[in-house]
Amino acid sequence: MILALFLSLIAGFADVLGGFLSVAKKVDQKTLRYFISTSAGFILAVTILDLYPEVVSGIESGPLLILVGFVAIFMMENLFANTAHEGAHEHEHTLLGRHFEDDVLKEHSVWAAFLGLLIHTFFDGAAISARILASPAAGILVFIAVLSHKVPEGFSMASIFLAGGSARSRSFLAAVTLGFSTIFGALVVYLTQQTQFSLVFLGLAAGSFTYIASSELVPFISGTKDKKGIWFFLLGVVLFYLTSRLLATFGLK
Repeated sequence: MILALFLSLIAGFADVLGGFLSVAKKVDQKTLRYFISTSAGFILAVTILDLYPEVVSGIESGPLLILVGFVAIFMMENLFANTAHEGAHEHEHTLLGRHFEDDVLKEHSVWAAFLGLLIHTFFDGAAISARILASPAAGILVFIAVLSHKVPEGFSMASIFLAGGSARSRSFLAAVTLGFSTIFGALVVYLTQQTQFSLVFLGLAAGSFTYIASSELVPFISGTKDKKGIWFFLLGVVLFYLTSRLLATFGLK
């Protein structure tokens, strides 16, 4: 339990850090772009090579759960993101942590985007805790995958609230709430102490990760003029492989 709480706390704090960077305007967009590219490679690798085998072999309805997780995030991201971008000149995806600078978003649009990311962050925490229940070392890999997109996530949430005309304090609080949602997701899964129940959340999280990586992050990399992002994506894949092998070498996986 200590490991699950510790890792979920770090992941939640990364949301808070992202929110701070947004309200403080201290982020370098080029650095953020490379960070997202590396995250995409790591997330895709951990999902295909680690989460898929665990879910499919551990529960009969594993493939269905992965599909449900993918479809659920697809619906929330597209319906809520399209609403949130209503009236904005810059149509940027909410997970990528970009500012809306030209227009003020409608209040209901801001809260719709907030709800979508709140559910997503719950899945993040659930994935960390569920994987730790199966294997603490493997749980660290999922934690790294979750952590890698947390700063852009918190940055994004605060940016949306700022674009809706909210004060910096309220915008920052929105990112803090995402952090608490991550911790809550980890607690819900861990406190049940049921392997099958944990695998349900792990399957949903695997579908969520699949959508984030393949439908959002990878196209984001492909669509930018700076092709260095492709190499950072490959770096993310290699980092997962090396981390996984290192754990195996020490008998931790």
